Amino acid sequence: MIYKLKRNIPNIITISRIVSLILGFVFFIKNKIILSLIFYIYGAVSDAFDGYFARKLSAYSKFGQYLDAISDKLYFLSLIIILLIYKYYLLYFSFETSKLGHCFTHSSGSISPFPFKSGLKSR
Repeated sequence: MIYKLKRNIPNIITISRIVSLILGFVFFIKNKIILSLIFYIYGAVSDAFDGYFARKLSAYSKFGQYLDAISDKLYFLSLIIILLIYKYYLLYFSFETSKLGHCFTHSSGSISPFPFKSGLKSR
């Protein structure tokens, strides 16, 4: 009994990650950003833990591999959907950080992840 439970710990963690990303997505849509961040941070941390426990306990299975791959894809897909739906949060953040001295915008107002004026350096 305990042996079967030990072998399923990584799968239990992975399933909890899928539940946490669904809850995080729902809380973000309902504009409860702090709760959403907590669930998404749990999802990121639990991804490392399920891999660690799978290696430590030698608990490899095809189901676990598929479940982990699906949860990773769902995790990033939900983040992409959030960024597409609420892209103004990203724009607001970039403009606010430029006021603080972290330059993410050009003088023309366009957004760039590069801290220098011309964007990409030419050769």
